[in-house]
Amino acid sequence: MNNYESYQDNVDDFKDYKDFTTQMHYYDDIIQMISIYIKNDTMAGNAKFVKVDDKISKHIWYQEAIHANGAVLWRYIPASNGDESYLSLVRLIRTTKFQNVGVLVINLKQQKLMNIINDKESNILLLLNKKEKIASSGSDIDLNELQKIMPEDKQEIVCKKVNYHNEEYLMTYADILLPECVDHIQVINLHSYREILKEAHNKSKSSSLFLIFSFAISTILIVLFSRSFSVRVNLFCKQMQKAASGDFNLEKTIKGDDEISEMYKYLNKMIWSIQSLLEEVYQEQLHKERLKTKQKDVEFKMLASQINPHFLYNTLETIRMMARVQGNYDIEELVKMLSSILRHNIQVGNHEVTIKSEVDILECYLRIQQYRFGDRIQYRIHIQEGLEDHKILPLIIQPIVENSIIHGLEAKESAGNILIDIRREGHNISILVEDDGLGMERDKLEELQKKLYDFNNIEWTHIGLCNVHQRINLLYGDSYGVTVSSEKDKGTRVEIIIPLNEAGERL
Repeated sequence: MNNYESYQDNVDDFKDYKDFTTQMHYYDDIIQMISIYIKNDTMAGNAKFVKVDDKISKHIWYQEAIHANGAVLWRYIPASNGDESYLSLVRLIRTTKFQNVGVLVINLKQQKLMNIINDKESNILLLLNKKEKIASSGSDIDLNELQKIMPEDKQEIVCKKVNYHNEEYLMTYADILLPECVDHIQVINLHSYREILKEAHNKSKSSSLFLIFSFAISTILIVLFSRSFSVRVNLFCKQMQKAASGDFNLEKTIKGDDEISEMYKYLNKMIWSIQSLLEEVYQEQLHKERLKTKQKDVEFKMLASQINPHFLYNTLETIRMMARVQGNYDIEELVKMLSSILRHNIQVGNHEVTIKSEVDILECYLRIQQYRFGDRIQYRIHIQEGLEDHKILPLIIQPIVENSIIHGLEAKESAGNILIDIRREGHNISILVEDDGLGMERDKLEELQKKLYDFNNIEWTHIGLCNVHQRINLLYGDSYGVTVSSEKDKGTRVEIIIPLNEAGERL
């Protein structure tokens, strides 16, 4: 606490102190004013830093705050102009060396309390420690009379019938302990029994009339509807029984334009679909068995390279945080992208993912390679508008890009470029990965193309490319998969084709 030699020094200190303004901005709808009452004869004082004089020091709330030794108190304090009083938090402020600084007073907005209780139909009263009335929805509430019927013991909630001013009321009483102090707020709600009975009678009368009218209308509608509906339902049931017994020779239509005729049309379509799908189901089961067999083979071959994912994630996160603490933001970014790639690749399983999410992980991989090779590797990704949210198999683009860098650009002395172009071609999606790297000789290209269809003899150098082709080929059929074209010293072009129906979803 400063002793000021001039009035200007005091004013400058007031201007530099912004904490009150900040807190008032956060709690503008609750707090009316924040003030600190300070004993400092050299201070000029204002509304926020109030200079304590003899009059203020004699106030009971001020003396109680001094004697409370820093405990939180709640008091109902009149404003300095005397026009209004506020529910206020009062507390003695001390330094770390237990020297008194002043008394903090936070005035809550009285209108906020009034808004809470004014929209209620009954009389509501808020008391502080059963002594002071801090808010009331009725001006005629007699506090002295009310204190006679309040519960003597502190209880959380009490609801009972009372006699107040020779009239019966339902009183709801709640005693609330304010946080971090011994002060209590009592919430009292008085609702006249006469008004309660009157409201109940009016609502009961209205409900009875509505129920009688609704019952009469419902009965008439049910009778009329059931007569016209039962005949058509019986006919529909007979046709359903024939279909359930395996007799698909049904009548072509049921006359009418209602729901029964529509359902019968759907029944005919369903029967046609069942007949056409029986053969497809058998073929699909064989297809799935082939896929499971190949997937197990891949899992076995990749088992040796698996790492405990939780240990790996925790280790990478530890490295990233150490880099961040030490200010190595490039390392932090690299570890973050690497963690995203590993988490995606390990957790994604065989569930379909959107093209956008697959490309996001691919960009993390390419940015990591740019950190490694600098300007020697440039890339461009283009996705045709409208394809971002379409679902594809996971991990079918990244292995192709990895091959482009490892076999095409890594050993190239000059800068290299990679193009990833995803677009719709008729009823298919085309995913093109093209580089201008070292390329392949014709005999090596032919050898690779043969190995795409020989999964049992995959070399580890091409397991990513072959795995992508086999997964697509087994899931969609022989018409889909990976095609590779390359020319020595000019680059390699890999195209992935997967099906897409007219609505834009995977077949």
